[in-house]
Amino acid sequence: MPTFRYDTESFDLRRMEALAASLGNPHDRYPAVHIAGTKGKGCTCLMLEALLRAEGLKVGTYTSPHIEHLRERIRIGGKSISEESFMRTVNSILPLIEPADGESGSPTFFELLTAMAMLCFARSNVDISIF
Repeated sequence: MPTFRYDTESFDLRRMEALAASLGNPHDRYPAVHIAGTKGKGCTCLMLEALLRAEGLKVGTYTSPHIEHLRERIRIGGKSISEESFMRTVNSILPLIEPADGESGSPTFFELLTAMAMLCFARSNVDISIF
């Protein structure tokens, strides 16, 4: 992935809202559970994913950080997305990113991956997502 500069003074939702809007707000196509806190988020996400999958739901899960490969941050149905899906999503998002010229700058690496997860989940028609 290319390097993008962003304004470290502007950590708000403007970049994420603009990026999501440019993708057609894919996160509006499915319900989401947002896990927040300082410890145990990854374990909580995976336990909730297992419970929802046991109920027969198609679950999209986005976690950070990754252990072995970047694709494991985005999981659908309990499995990391494929290399093909990852690259298709990267290629969908890259043309929408503009150089930092506005007041909030270009999206951060984390914002780009979050947008990729939202788009992957929408394309896969998940029943619910976990972030």
